[in-house]
Amino acid sequence: MAVFIENPILFGFYFIEVFINLELFGFFLLRWMQEKKERHISVLGASYFCLGMTRVFLIPWDFFGAGDIYYNIGALFAFIAMAVFMYASEILLKFWSHPFFPFVYIGLAVLCIFLPYEIVRILYYIFSPIMIVLLIGFLCILMSRTYGKVRRKFFFIFLGICIYGIGYALGAQFLRDLFTGLGEDIYGIFVSSTVLTGLAFTGIGFMGVPSLSEIHWEEFTIHVYVFHIDTAVCMYDESLLKKDVDLGKVIDEDDENFKDGAGVPADLFSSGVVGVMGLIKEMVSSDKRLKVLDHEDKKILLEYGEYVSIALLTFKDLKIYHEKMESYINDIEAKYEKHLDKWDGEITKFKKGLTTMTQENFKDIMDPTWWKVDFSKLGSSIKQLFKRGKKKNS
Repeated sequence: MAVFIENPILFGFYFIEVFINLELFGFFLLRWMQEKKERHISVLGASYFCLGMTRVFLIPWDFFGAGDIYYNIGALFAFIAMAVFMYASEILLKFWSHPFFPFVYIGLAVLCIFLPYEIVRILYYIFSPIMIVLLIGFLCILMSRTYGKVRRKFFFIFLGICIYGIGYALGAQFLRDLFTGLGEDIYGIFVSSTVLTGLAFTGIGFMGVPSLSEIHWEEFTIHVYVFHIDTAVCMYDESLLKKDVDLGKVIDEDDENFKDGAGVPADLFSSGVVGVMGLIKEMVSSDKRLKVLDHEDKKILLEYGEYVSIALLTFKDLKIYHEKMESYINDIEAKYEKHLDKWDGEITKFKKGLTTMTQENFKDIMDPTWWKVDFSKLGSSIKQLFKRGKKKNS
């Protein structure tokens, strides 16, 4: 017996949505198997699997008049997907030790088994927008905590969640009734296209999300030093070690020799670092500049400008540090270019300005200018993500 499908194009879009969700599930499953320690992002594969199953159960309900139980099961999977999304968000932000919102959505998923279709549908239309709003809020916080490439990856997710939310909002019946003039078929295709676009953006973004350390970078900074690049004079130094950091998590708790910073005067530290840099450069006969001195439990990260160089003492070598150091150098040289160009050895004139710049670059966790994303670099970020994916698969 032949089955007539009223809108085959929309039917096809729904199957594409299922395919994309399951494909993303496969990507995250692969990441789960490759990761050994932090699986805070790869767990999102479960959410994409559940979103795919949601559509699998809603297709019979939408096109073939299947019973309301299909809608309830679809909503059950949708609420589980929301719970996983909320769990990942709370873990990334370390809001509290015991996640709260995931349990709320798991509870809603359980209710889908017992409640009638009419109530389940109301719950779905109430709590789905709440989840999207919460996710957008979480992403705004994550973007304000991060910088550079890491922030751009979260911006992809931010765009994806917004587009995805708009797509599902447009699928609400009262909006369908409002735009009846466009035609049910055309409107349905537009809604599905919006949802698919949102899925693509979130998938691209999540696949590039880095380790928790990159997000909570402030927990691993120790000390910053600013040197005049020609004379190696230490112009400024400041401790960055947070008082509330649990040192046992980042260093050996039995290390009795641990001190804030290098444990030596700034000028002596400066001379030592510059001496090591010069020695290594001569030994390897390279024009390249040394970027990292690794002492296992601590790292000395180095960046260079035209007039100043920066040494950042940390517990970990994170990409975000190098980007922040470049920004720090640019700020210093932009403000003090005239003084640095005609260097007279006087360093007191720099203290006030460098204190402010250090606060902004290394102490302020939340960046109020997080929304200023360099759109010109978004395309290159996508290419890098796909290149990395090809390397892993090869």
